Amino acid sequence: MLPSANIAAKLIAVTLALYPLWVPDLPQFRGKAMRARAFAYSLLPLAIPLTWLRRGRPTPYPHAVDLLLSLPVVLDAGANAFDLYRRVRAFDLAVHGVNAALGVSALGAGLSPLMPNRWSAAALATSLGISGEALWELAEYGALKSGEDGLALTYENTMLDILASTIGALAGALVVGALLWPRRGEVGALFGWRLVERAARPPRRPA
Repeated sequence: MLPSANIAAKLIAVTLALYPLWVPDLPQFRGKAMRARAFAYSLLPLAIPLTWLRRGRPTPYPHAVDLLLSLPVVLDAGANAFDLYRRVRAFDLAVHGVNAALGVSALGAGLSPLMPNRWSAAALATSLGISGEALWELAEYGALKSGEDGLALTYENTMLDILASTIGALAGALVVGALLWPRRGEVGALFGWRLVERAARPPRRPA
């Protein structure tokens, strides 16, 4: 089930990412730097498969983490393709929150082999996720200054996006701590990372 869902998500993600290049005159694509998005969004779902091939096809394949990297592309590219950002006012905030949760979950699973426990992996992934949101907002500001005027950026919009992403990142941290830690060996095999074992607790002295 998981491998099939992963493959389907990748096909949908790449199709939606390239769709604006076929119909660039649709109003929902104007002024949103869709060429740059099409390039980046087409590469992101291929990141883990290409790494897996380059590493000599280690097993097991990390389908769960791979799927988590494809779903944000499906959500954002799909929202643009179906013009949901303009039709549903709160959809932008929902996408920011959900994508932050997915991204932090993937980061946490990827970093967990290097960390002594699940919550330290969750904390580091959350910090990186919130930093990534800040970089995204800077990229949107740079696109606005370069002439891409279809992003509808305002101060309030930027602050709400950061707030939604922060909430999503914290939710992703809970996923890392509660669910994804047992899958750390899959990602460790992919990148050649050795698992960090927990230090044994010293025995308690009798009172």
